[in-house]
Amino acid sequence: MPQAAHTKDNPYLSAIVEKQALTHAASSKQAFHLEFEISDAPLRYEVGDACGIAPENSSCLVEEALRLLRFSGEEAVELGSTSFTLRDALRHQLTVTRVTRTMVSRCAELGDVAALRELLQAGNQAALDVYVHGR
Repeated sequence: MPQAAHTKDNPYLSAIVEKQALTHAASSKQAFHLEFEISDAPLRYEVGDACGIAPENSSCLVEEALRLLRFSGEEAVELGSTSFTLRDALRHQLTVTRVTRTMVSRCAELGDVAALRELLQAGNQAALDVYVHGR
C-alpha cells in the first residue's frame, strides 16, 4: 500500500541541521535561515513549493513543568473550542519558553508586586520588553 502524502494533517517530521541568524544581534526582531534533514525523506521538493513549520516544546521541559506545578498532564484544558490534555496543550499548542504580558500581569496580581504592576502601565512597553527578554 503506498504511503499517504505528507500534508498539514500528516506532516513529515524533520530535525533542524543548521540555523543561522539573518538579523543583527542588536536587532529587536529575529530572522533565521533554517536547514532541515530531508535527504532520506519520501518528499519531492520543487521550486515554488512551500514548507510549513509546526514547532513543539521539548517533552523534557513540559514534563519538568508538570512535575514542578504538580499536575499529572492528563487534566483537560480548552483552548478556543478545542479540548486537549494539559500535556498535549503544553507540548503542541502553547509557548512555554517565553514570558508574556499576561504572565507578568498574573504574577503581579498573585504576588502583589508593585514593580511588575509598574511595568504593565501604559507607556512602559519598552521597559516590559527589556524585563521579559531572556526570561
